Amino acid sequence: MSPLRPRTMNAWWRCPVAHEVPAQPRAVHALLIGERTNLWLVALIMFVRGLPWAFIFVSLQTTAFATTRSEDLGRASAVFNSLRQVAASLGVALLGTVLAVRIGAHDAVIGDSATVGAAVIAFHEAFAVAAVLGLVAVGVAWFLIDDRRAREALHQTQQTSPGRS
Repeated sequence: MSPLRPRTMNAWWRCPVAHEVPAQPRAVHALLIGERTNLWLVALIMFVRGLPWAFIFVSLQTTAFATTRSEDLGRASAVFNSLRQVAASLGVALLGTVLAVRIGAHDAVIGDSATVGAAVIAFHEAFAVAAVLGLVAVGVAWFLIDDRRAREALHQTQQTSPGRS
């Protein structure tokens, strides 16, 4: 067995951000949407993109609060959810800005049938930026995970609260 394998596998499955890697092909599917794409296909792509998020947040919160004391859980939850909402808002603002700039660069007008092709290209560019940002986040999270510290924190949590598993 390779000495890198335990770190690689542990880091991969413990890190909720790493689960975004399988989402990147779904972002690429958005690049396949064109001006004549059936709206049911678009709805299906959006459904498949959103489905994993229902499962990611539970593991994300479990990981974030693993070493938090019971008396600090209220404040920790407030900070965690505030930061999550602010990060999501910044992501939407960034991608909205990219889309607006790219629509302007292509001289497209949303809703104008004469420039629909240029608008689709602008949307494709915004989706490509979203995919790249997701991969950058995965890369950053990959290198920030320290398995030794995570094992120590888990061990401390199990020692201080034996009823918790």
